[in-house]
Amino acid sequence: MMGNAGEKKEYLLTGTGTYYEISVGDAKEPVVIHMENMQLSGSEAPALKILGSADVTLILKGENILQAVTPKTDQVQPVLSTEGSLTICGEGSLIVSGMYQDGIRVKNNFSMSSGTLSVEAGNNGIRSGNEIAISGGMLNIHADNNGIKAKGKNQKENGMIKISGGELHVAAGDDALEAEALGAEALVRISGGAVYLDAEDYLIHCDGEQELTR
Repeated sequence: MMGNAGEKKEYLLTGTGTYYEISVGDAKEPVVIHMENMQLSGSEAPALKILGSADVTLILKGENILQAVTPKTDQVQPVLSTEGSLTICGEGSLIVSGMYQDGIRVKNNFSMSSGTLSVEAGNNGIRSGNEIAISGGMLNIHADNNGIKAKGKNQKENGMIKISGGELHVAAGDDALEAEALGAEALVRISGGAVYLDAEDYLIHCDGEQELTR
């Protein structure tokens, strides 16, 4: 770990482990995680959990894997979770895999600008409590429930999905893209990139506006 109290914290995650889970403490300041050729398998979900309201940047290098094997229960856990916002970037790749879990669950905003992210999820692929923005990189999602879900839980949280670049492939057992908001703004906007959607139910399910301008 690098950084002093009150400053941005930086972590390097590397190596191979089985039956491990990683937690980053109750962070309030920005957190940067460098993930370099890290492979965690056989973990209880969440395999990687970031506590606190910090904005987290995950920088990918090399080939990385997060795999959870938590048995099926009534309470669905994510493989990767943050209580703040999460940004994924870098030149590497990450596979997130959970047989009965959400792939990635972010309490606030999720964004991706570069890198390669593959999500195999028994429930939702990526779920955010506010906004999901994809501006670059390669994103592949296979989910038994919703592929990408943005759902605000109160009057102040939006449910927005914005795709402006990159390449996105989603195969979903329910909706491919779903945006919901309770009294706030729901929006799906596709203004760029290459988007390929396959779903058992809706390709795009939105409580508010849908803007397809590409």
